[in-house]
Amino acid sequence: MKYLLYVAIVCVAFSACDLKQKETRNALEEMSKSKVDIPFSKMGCFHSDADTLRIVSMAEQRYTFVHYVDSSQCSPCALDRMYTWNKFVDEYSKKGVRFAFIVEPKIEQMEDVHFSIASSGLHSPIYVESLFAFRKLNKNLPTEQKYHSFLLDKLGHVILVGNPLQNSKIEELLDKIINNKK
Repeated sequence: MKYLLYVAIVCVAFSACDLKQKETRNALEEMSKSKVDIPFSKMGCFHSDADTLRIVSMAEQRYTFVHYVDSSQCSPCALDRMYTWNKFVDEYSKKGVRFAFIVEPKIEQMEDVHFSIASSGLHSPIYVESLFAFRKLNKNLPTEQKYHSFLLDKLGHVILVGNPLQNSKIEELLDKIINNKK
């Protein structure tokens, strides 16, 4: 009897894993179907006190890396950790990558957000999305946070999804793509 219970638990676990894989595959396919539009002109652009951004000309920009913090998250909390992106910003900005850190705060967090941006230490501008234009233009973007960091090609198509700070395999893939390694 115990054996049957173990087999049943294992079967349920495997079917749950299979379902999660299928959901992930579907979400990634949906993201790749259409290009991502970033309405820079409809968002506030702010810089931290540590921003050492060197503007890369449009001709040199080969990719855009988007890290999107939606209103379901604590925006000031996310901003307080933004400095952890500096390694990638410093390294890949020189190689034609534009970084778009987009924050969609709750209205009641707006004052804290502006303070957090100033003290974030991020070496890149932060775009504050208060009109929800990014979300409206990109309805194919899944709501789950794990899909909110992605690399776009020149045309705005998603070519990599994942946070390189949280996954070393994503970091390796990002490096291979940016450095044109096979």
